[in-house]
Amino acid sequence: MKKLVLLVAVLLVSVTLTYAQFTVTSIDYPGAQATRVYGINNSGNMVGAYRLPGGTFHAMLIKGGKFIPLAPLAPLASTTILGTNWSVALKINDRGDVVGWVMSNLGYMHGFLLSKKGVLTILDFPGATDTYASGINDSGTISGDWDLYAASGTYISTSSFIWNNSSFTELNMPGAGDTGALGINGHGDLVGWWDTGRSATTSSGFVLSNGQFTSFDPPFPGLIHTQPDDINHTGKIVGQYSDDITYLARGFLKVGDAFTSLDYPGAVQTTAWGINSAGQMVGNWYDSSGAAHGWLAQHGRTSFKADFNTNVLPDTLEESGPSPIYAGGAVTFPDYWNESRRYLRTKANYNTTNFIAEVTVTIQGGYGGPGIAFFGLGAGVAEYDFYSEPRVPPTTYTRLEPDDFGDGALSITTSSLENIGNIVEAAGDGTHRVRIIWDHVNRTFTVAIQKNYTGGPFSPTSTIQAVVDESFGDINTRIFFGGAGYSVWDDLLVLALNGTPGKSNCHGQSVSGLTQQFGGMKEAASALGFASVDALQNEIRDFCGN
Repeated sequence: MKKLVLLVAVLLVSVTLTYAQFTVTSIDYPGAQATRVYGINNSGNMVGAYRLPGGTFHAMLIKGGKFIPLAPLAPLASTTILGTNWSVALKINDRGDVVGWVMSNLGYMHGFLLSKKGVLTILDFPGATDTYASGINDSGTISGDWDLYAASGTYISTSSFIWNNSSFTELNMPGAGDTGALGINGHGDLVGWWDTGRSATTSSGFVLSNGQFTSFDPPFPGLIHTQPDDINHTGKIVGQYSDDITYLARGFLKVGDAFTSLDYPGAVQTTAWGINSAGQMVGNWYDSSGAAHGWLAQHGRTSFKADFNTNVLPDTLEESGPSPIYAGGAVTFPDYWNESRRYLRTKANYNTTNFIAEVTVTIQGGYGGPGIAFFGLGAGVAEYDFYSEPRVPPTTYTRLEPDDFGDGALSITTSSLENIGNIVEAAGDGTHRVRIIWDHVNRTFTVAIQKNYTGGPFSPTSTIQAVVDESFGDINTRIFFGGAGYSVWDDLLVLALNGTPGKSNCHGQSVSGLTQQFGGMKEAASALGFASVDALQNEIRDFCGN
């Protein structure tokens, strides 16, 4: 059976994925009749192809929100095979090296490597009719496959390879008739597809790790074809499948043994092609006219500012427990019993997201323990066996106590540990601005408070930090706040950052993520309530530690 990768490339296929934890953006090259996106690196740079009216597909790079043809047509740049012939870019590593496919003047396919410095290397497996370079990791190892045709033009078979240091090594699934390797991660793990030969009517996916091939298929009804397209550093896999009912392509995400179907809203077909270490995914969707569009899905990495000026629940939040009071341009959590505690939480999960979250809270005092305010990361669900605090695991949160309970202390609590880093008189009655910083890589949860806040830039008066041993999963890891005791909350800011504190690329990755979401840093600063781009940049620098 000829590989599915070519079949879905010509299928005519449709804006929110069925997996609700992702924010999805459609991608279209300006003025193009078709746009396809196939790969994304850890800086958020994407690669793919575009087709202008009357033209053919050409490889492209998307960086910092800008579309960059990888080999512009003359006279914009020197004429090269990428600029004149059909070409697509499949993957990009963190160094900026790009791999893909290009068609020769005779109609044969060749793999290519385009280095960050612009050096183009054509890759042809010895004896192959067509060669496809489909994956590259940071060590420069390239994965791909090659086709063999008879002199008559009859398709014979597909085999896989890795290329490193100018040398090809053939790889094939034991017992398979055809093997097609696509994605490769930093560990050298490969994913791809295999079947029993050219007459096969079904295909399955595989993972090659530590020299061991493992076959798999999503447990979806009527499945006939599985094609894994990429694997990230943590082993998450994206790809596409089809069934014997519609024969249409649909995307999938594989996390461990769990599969999630990915469908762009309103699409006729959806394909998933790339995933980076942060869990950002890219692929293509096809509308009813057959036009191709790219998509970018960001798992929980949504920055936003939510106020309550319209006295309604913002669409980025949901209620956990009875409704609070939306009035006076703020939200109030009423009652004076522990059992009456309730919370607001984000709809999106932030388990694998580095972020800064800030909120303004007024603690009224006079209610004792029920007047404690809570702000944290986790399920955001009241634990009725623990005074309705948000102790349902997984959870980590700060307790802001009033003057008449705990001497106005500020502390951190998890599902198993209470009052970590307790600082008395750091909170107490009054209006305060509170910030939590979550570094999911280093597992640090930092809380800072500006006591008696009257507005303006955040300037902490107390700070505490804890290393968290919570098993945050892919669901029920929300940013939440609330309580009882008539505490009043307003001006929630969530700044989701792609970078990791202490890493040299932290600032660049964080800026790239915000640019992708908002279209530019000026737009991001405005939407998030920063006085200027410099103010937003300074916030990112403080987070990154540079």
